[in-house]
Amino acid sequence: MANGGVALPLHVEQAAEPGLQRRILSEQAAWYVTSIIAGATSTTKGSPGEIAHKTGTSYGYRDAWTIGYDGKHVVGVWLGRPDGAPVPGLVGQDAAVPVMHDVFARIGPVTRLAGPPPGILASAGAGLPPPLKRVGRAAERRQAGLKPEIVYPPAGSRIELSDGARSAAPLYLKVRNGRPPFTWYVDGLPVDRDQLLRQSTFQPTEPGFLAISVVDATGAAASAEVFVK
Repeated sequence: MANGGVALPLHVEQAAEPGLQRRILSEQAAWYVTSIIAGATSTTKGSPGEIAHKTGTSYGYRDAWTIGYDGKHVVGVWLGRPDGAPVPGLVGQDAAVPVMHDVFARIGPVTRLAGPPPGILASAGAGLPPPLKRVGRAAERRQAGLKPEIVYPPAGSRIELSDGARSAAPLYLKVRNGRPPFTWYVDGLPVDRDQLLRQSTFQPTEPGFLAISVVDATGAAASAEVFVK
């Protein structure tokens, strides 16, 4: 994407041979994605900013990474333990992104991203296609109403589900506000879909941190992180 959708083979110092380059994305598609991950508010003119980046956090907080690029350099950052052990709270946005920005600062002045290539489609207001107009109105309705809120388990809580003498009890999940049906996720995986009731259960298989989230029928969401044992 940083190269306008053209992939290059890995190389050290010497530039890759032109014949080995392969176009993976159109120049326009690469620009659209770049403008999104650079946080641009418009794709109609000028540069979308200085650095475009994407983050990642692996299951169980074992890896935190980010890859970013400006108009001249690409920087990749990975943080984690060599033995693959989890590090609670190790998140790409919070841990890897500051390191990436420090790397860019040490390289030198940041080169702004290139402007849009020919053929970029942009529209606003009355020119939007009907599906996008409905998305905008739905967003306004969500803001006007009450968003879902996880009432149990409370964010940041530590919960004992087993006393050692019997099998662990299930973890109850409860939500208030929002519009049913609800979909529950634990560590990014769906555990209960299209739930009309305002509570569900999840059976943890091991102690540790759990990232819990719930999404209602309008797409509004709430999340909480807890520790269970």
